[in-house]
Amino acid sequence: MFETVGKKVKEAFGDRVEEVIVFGSRARGDAKPESDLDVLVVLDKIEPEDWDRAGELSAELTLELGISVMIVLHTRRDSLYETAAREGIAV
Repeated sequence: MFETVGKKVKEAFGDRVEEVIVFGSRARGDAKPESDLDVLVVLDKIEPEDWDRAGELSAELTLELGISVMIVLHTRRDSLYETAAREGIAV
């Protein structure tokens, strides 16, 4: 599942992807069946159209994987990146 997410994110955002990190309960291994999949996408910079692309990709992955997928966009300068990088799984 994580490999699929990483591949799809890289297809959607191309060379601008610096890192893809799955974090939260699914990364920790304590997810419940209804838990979503939290995905941090670290880009070199975020353009306005990236938000639409992230929403479309979330919907596509949710249908494909059968679980809710939440994609969060950040750059390395954001504080969430530090937490996710420390606690998450790079994919």
